[in-house]
Amino acid sequence: MLARYAPAPGPERTFWLVMQWRAAAAGLHHGLAAEALQQLAAGRPAQLEERQLVVKEKDDGTAATRSALDLLADHLESLGRNREAAEVLLASQSSGAPRAERYARAVALLDRLPLPQRQRLMELALEQAAASGAWGLVAQLLDQQLALEAGSATRPSQAMQRRLKLSGRIDDAYGEWRVRRRTALGKDPRNQDPVQQARMAALETQLRSPRAPGGHAAASQAP
Repeated sequence: MLARYAPAPGPERTFWLVMQWRAAAAGLHHGLAAEALQQLAAGRPAQLEERQLVVKEKDDGTAATRSALDLLADHLESLGRNREAAEVLLASQSSGAPRAERYARAVALLDRLPLPQRQRLMELALEQAAASGAWGLVAQLLDQQLALEAGSATRPSQAMQRRLKLSGRIDDAYGEWRVRRRTALGKDPRNQDPVQQARMAALETQLRSPRAPGGHAAASQAP
């Protein structure tokens, strides 16, 4: 539809498509907004990645922007076209945390994809997050990976061990407590490892003392 009225390829057409997207997005017309961005991509979603589009004017007069690639994925997801949205996210050519977040989001959208393929994408996301030192994001990704495994017959031992190890590294007592609690659910307390029980008790004590290291108020304390 948009192609009938669009200017010839060039800067004028690019400007026109951005204006078309802005009008459609403002009216929550996700189909038209997605169409404008797809035409802007010209069959290469990756080239949208570096294009920042204004999504909001801040109170201080500056503009909040987002990658056109992420915005296209948003519109497609709103239309229920989850697979297309995931394909757009997986076209990302960036590295580090941004790519990791996109891969993780793609995994969430591809809920019908076989588990081994989803796990492979999660591993790629983890590699990107770890390479950039984004350990908080790594923790979130491991939690997502554990949630994937929870719905299958796969034993979540590897992801769980990595999550426990990372919790100690980033001083995340709550994250460690959640993982250990997940492993304990459904087990007879009489048959649980005394060392694990002692660790759980120590974590619960720490979490009840929010200003202790790892407690939920520790991060807000002045150095």
